[in-house]
Amino acid sequence: MRKNKLLTAYAVLIFAFLMIPLVIITVTAFGGGSAITFPIESVSMKWFANVFALKSFRRSFLTSLEVALLATLIALVVGIPAAYALARSHVKGKQMLKSIFLSPTIVPGIVIGFILYQFLILTLRIPVFVSLLAGHFMVTLPM
Repeated sequence: MRKNKLLTAYAVLIFAFLMIPLVIITVTAFGGGSAITFPIESVSMKWFANVFALKSFRRSFLTSLEVALLATLIALVVGIPAAYALARSHVKGKQMLKSIFLSPTIVPGIVIGFILYQFLILTLRIPVFVSLLAGHFMVTLPM
């Protein structure tokens, strides 16, 4: 019984360590001052309105939205027939194909992103948008 209490206390400490910075960032986002302060002096939505006032943020948001929608669409077009074929057929190497399709779920996203950056952008000199689309497609395909 004592082990369970120590394990629970340890889990609560780890959870707090992970969540407290997120709570602080969320609270400071609603601050009304001209600089980031914690605790906040007044409540305001000006930082959120400021995001859409800047052209670079709007362009980045639209690029992210475009990559997300295209990657999802391509993953659906490729993934649905692949899942159907893998579920219904009895081809040789079926388990290997399943492993290939599911491999992005095993490798951490930061590793996939770094490797794709190194290989697609730096080595092959593929444009950034196409590389982002390939990376997002690869991550969304198993879903």
